[in-house]
Amino acid sequence: MLKFNGFPWTTGLVAGLLAASVCGASAQTTVSEFYNFAGTPNGSVPSSGLYLNSDGNYYGVTWSGGATNNGEIYKITPAGVETVLYSFTGGLDGEGGICNLIPGNTPGYLYGVSNSNTAGTNGGAVYKINITTGAFTILHTFPLGSTTDGSNALGGLVLDDGNYYGTTGSGGTYNSGTVYEITEAGVETVLYSFKGDENGDYGPQAGLALGYNGLMYGTSYGTGTGDYGQIFSVTPAGVVTILHTFVGTDGANPCSGLFQPISGDSHSGTVYEGTVYSYFYGTTCDGGTTGNGTIFIIDSSGDFYSQYSFQGGTDGARPVGDIFQTTDGNLFGTTERGGADSDGTLYELAFKTNTHSVLYSFNAALTSSEYWPVSNIILGVDGNLYSTALGGLDGAGDIFKAVLPLYVGSVAITPTPTTLTWGQRVVFTAKAYDQHGTLLSSQPSLLWSDSNPGGSVSISGNTATLTANSTSGGNFGLGAFNYITTNSGVSFAQYMECFGDVTYTILNPVPTITSISPTSANLDAGNTTLTVNGTGFAVTASVQWNGVALATTYVSATKVTAVIPAADLTVAGSFNVTVSDPAPGGGTSAAKIFTVL
Repeated sequence: MLKFNGFPWTTGLVAGLLAASVCGASAQTTVSEFYNFAGTPNGSVPSSGLYLNSDGNYYGVTWSGGATNNGEIYKITPAGVETVLYSFTGGLDGEGGICNLIPGNTPGYLYGVSNSNTAGTNGGAVYKINITTGAFTILHTFPLGSTTDGSNALGGLVLDDGNYYGTTGSGGTYNSGTVYEITEAGVETVLYSFKGDENGDYGPQAGLALGYNGLMYGTSYGTGTGDYGQIFSVTPAGVVTILHTFVGTDGANPCSGLFQPISGDSHSGTVYEGTVYSYFYGTTCDGGTTGNGTIFIIDSSGDFYSQYSFQGGTDGARPVGDIFQTTDGNLFGTTERGGADSDGTLYELAFKTNTHSVLYSFNAALTSSEYWPVSNIILGVDGNLYSTALGGLDGAGDIFKAVLPLYVGSVAITPTPTTLTWGQRVVFTAKAYDQHGTLLSSQPSLLWSDSNPGGSVSISGNTATLTANSTSGGNFGLGAFNYITTNSGVSFAQYMECFGDVTYTILNPVPTITSISPTSANLDAGNTTLTVNGTGFAVTASVQWNGVALATTYVSATKVTAVIPAADLTVAGSFNVTVSDPAPGGGTSAAKIFTVL
């Protein structure tokens, strides 16, 4: 049972329930070359993803190219101007590799992991680089063939509590890879050695992800039943727990990292029955219903759900790169193969319907075209998506930009009062925002839902004027929504709406009495029906006889009746008649005099 958003959800319901809070639809996506790598002395094969630094520039690593064809670390400005910060030598610094750069403890530096060198003298290195001067510092070099250290570091770093954590694809006690910790001073500790047997784990090809519960999470490429790979958690002390073993039909051979949803996603960290849960998305390169890879979701207790199986045709195959989530909750990623031209795809998985849409098919045959994307996607400074591809104009790879059309990502209603007094008039305005949270300059026509507004509503375009005249008080609300009729061919019935609402409490009025009838009765007259006229009578209004409630019948907001029992007419005198409305709000009217003669 999946424990997302504080509720236990069965896997049969998760696809629909996870979709409840997200809206929007992408139309035609435009993909263009942002920067083309030309090979030595320029970089080549940009197999790592991009990192957007706080200075507004993009940073990345190439597998090869550079001054000695061993890869480079580069900077790209938002205008597409490249600067080579460092060229790997193929010595103790290793070779470029596939690992993303991250910020670390030292301001002005980025940290990364290089690949094993082709000379066969080391298994890669952990390093930091000054992004202003290009000064390169090796923190640790992995040896080859060691049983006490890792080798062939394919996964990037994560920073936690001042130390860096990562994985290697080989080395360790069983030569099946390691989880390691390294300090800022370069002191490395192997926390765990993967076992490599059929009941164990083998060869992680991606780094670790931090959970909200203090643990780290990762994937191993192989072993487990059928050698399909596993998902695991690891403590900072190196205690590993296997959370899920792939069986092939649910995915096989995960080669990208796990992705924890962006901050603000209600599912990203939650407490259920006293336990803090994290949940992650990931992909497998193989397996699924046709063997072409999958997208999956797993929580920190091991509850697993396979969200999508690639079919290997126009929808893509081999989702090697990490997935990315925009603020509207939708997922974006790339496949290395498949698509209309078999050169990879850019895809979107919409939360609203769990619907997969191909936004772009890469084509190696096109002039100045990118193809074979294998790295993560990021959101650029201009709100567009950026990633890298192994192929490009010169066959050495490039960075591409994907421009997503703006669409309604959310609807908000203003003002947002918590209480309204009876009879109060309020003009509500509904506004549509794009998927990035920016107010759309051209507002769509929104529809209003006023099934329980607590008063009379007049609607004109994107405004709704409410007169709060509910005669029962309590909680009410209005909603506004945008109908999405199509989503890349998905019908309206499948992809419904983007909804916003406002809720408020209408306070009962303080009633007034204008007249009572009759105004008197003879002594011992018996049960007498009293009619009370006035304003502001709630459905639950009560007529009071000298402060004691009488059996009251509501007729309208201006009339109620009550029965004066014969027992109250056995003594001559003047008696106060009032009307009281209950909370919320409410109160008691001024008295009218009833005379017993």
